[in-house]
Amino acid sequence: MKHLALAAAVLGVAALGSLAARSQDVPPPTRIGFVDVEKVVAEWKKREEVRKALQARSDALGVKFKGERTRIEEKEAKLATLNETSDEFLRLVREIDGDKFLHRRDQEYEKERLQKDEFRQVWMLYKAVVAEAQAVAEAKGLSCVLDWAPLTVEMDKAANPLSHVPKRTVVWADPRLDLTAEVLASLNAQMPPK
Repeated sequence: MKHLALAAAVLGVAALGSLAARSQDVPPPTRIGFVDVEKVVAEWKKREEVRKALQARSDALGVKFKGERTRIEEKEAKLATLNETSDEFLRLVREIDGDKFLHRRDQEYEKERLQKDEFRQVWMLYKAVVAEAQAVAEAKGLSCVLDWAPLTVEMDKAANPLSHVPKRTVVWADPRLDLTAEVLASLNAQMPPK
C-alpha cells in the first residue's frame, strides 16, 4: 500500500512537470535570412514604373517652364521697343520682374515637390520589399531577415572602397540563406501583365 501511494505521488509530480513543460512557450526559430534590399529595389519592375512616372512629371514641368520662359522673353522683346520714360514701359518692367520671380519660385517649389514624391515612392517600395521579405521568411520558418550588400566589383573600383564599409553591417552570409532572388521574383510576379 505504501508503495502504491509513493508510485501515485511520483506519477502526480511527473504529470505536473509534463504539464508545466508543455505550457511554456515554444522558443522561436533562430534561423536567419539575408536580402540585398538595394538590388531588389533596383531590379524590381515596379521601380522602373515609378521612375518613368516621375520622369514624365519632370518632363511635363520642363515643357511648362520653358513655355513660361518664352512668354517672359517675348515681354522683354516688347519692352525693348518701348520708350523708357513711358508708363507702359514701367508697367511692363514690373510685370516682367514679377513673372521672373514667380517663375524661379515655381521651379524651386516643383523641384522640391518632385524630390519629396520620389523619396515617398522609394520609401513605399522599401516597405513593400520588407513585407515580401517577411512573407518569404515566415514561409521558411525564419525569425530574422537582415539587409546585406555583397562585395561587388564596383566596390573594388571605387575611389575610396572603405566608404562602403559602414553600409555593410553583415560581413559574410551563407549563400543558402540569401533570399534576394526569391523576394525579387515574388515581387515581379505580382506585377500586372503589360
